[in-house]
Order: sequence, then C-alpha cells, then structure tokens
Amino acid sequence: MLLYEAAVLAVAYVAFRVYTRAFRLNTRTMPGFGQLTTVQGAVAIGALLVAVAALAIMMIRNADTVQVCKNNEQTIAAALTSWESVTQTAFTAGTVQVKAGTGGTFSNPNAAAIDYLASQPIDPINPTGSYTLTYVAPTATSPESYTITCPGPHTQADLASIQGGASATKGQIVLTNGQFTAI
Repeated sequence: MLLYEAAVLAVAYVAFRVYTRAFRLNTRTMPGFGQLTTVQGAVAIGALLVAVAALAIMMIRNADTVQVCKNNEQTIAAALTSWESVTQTAFTAGTVQVKAGTGGTFSNPNAAAIDYLASQPIDPINPTGSYTLTYVAPTATSPESYTITCPGPHTQADLASIQGGASATKGQIVLTNGQFTAI
C-alpha cells in the first residue's frame, strides 16, 4: 500500500506543477517536441491515475486471495474440531483431500447427511484444486499435528505477509496447529 500512496503523491505533485505552469518542457533542448497543452497535460495525469488505480486493484485482489485461503483453512480446522468432538475420536487418516457434502471428509458416521464442513472450500487461485489435510502421529519428541494445505500456487509477492513467504517455492499456504506458513 505504501507504493500506492507514494504514486498518488507523485501524480498529485506533477498535476499541481502542471496546473501552476511551473512544469514546462524546454523546447529549445528537446528538438521536435512542443510544449504540452493543458488538455495533453490533463490526459497524461489521467493516464497516470488510471495506472496507479489498476496497480492498487491488483494488489488488493492478491491480498484478498491469500485471506480467502486462510479463511478456508480455518473453516476446515473448525470442521475437524467439530467432527472430533462429536465422534469422540481423533482424525488419523494420514493425508486426504478435503471434501464436503454427504460422505465428505467430516461426515457424521452416525448420520451421513450431517457434514461438519458446510460447503467445499474453493481456492481462488486454483478453483479446481483441493485442500489437503495431513495427520502426523505423535512421536517421543513431538505431539500429534494436523496440517491443512491450499492447492495454490500463490506468488511470492502475495505470500509476503506470511511467515516463509519470501522463500516459498510451491506457493502454498499451510496451517499447522493454528500457525500459518508459506511453502
């Protein structure tokens, strides 16, 4: 967002200078070029503002896709918790693709029509991909854990706000024991 604000300030400064006629092209040192008319100056400033707005929209859209993935992973974690609470068993299936609906990943074994994942989570970057849930059994040195991974791939710029985002190679967002990381 700082880039967007700096660009807007730069455009505003140039617009002010053009308006006050303090910003002029020196036609003597630039053969073949004439002075900008007021209309040409206004068109140039408008084009810069449109370019800055387009950049800002792209940045907002990219940030939204990361947030959607994070929200989907939190929803899957909540469904897992509900399922474990009702069934009174731990989810120990290894790695599965998360599915919703009758017979889905978190369907109630006593009432198949009840699924604790209301709808299929969809990754905005890869709508045909599936989120995966991986169970890691406890060892002598570490407790059990659940890892939820989005299908991705997000760009490193999108993942910059997540731990490990700068060095992510797969472009995926991972939720492990409540902590988001990028891989």
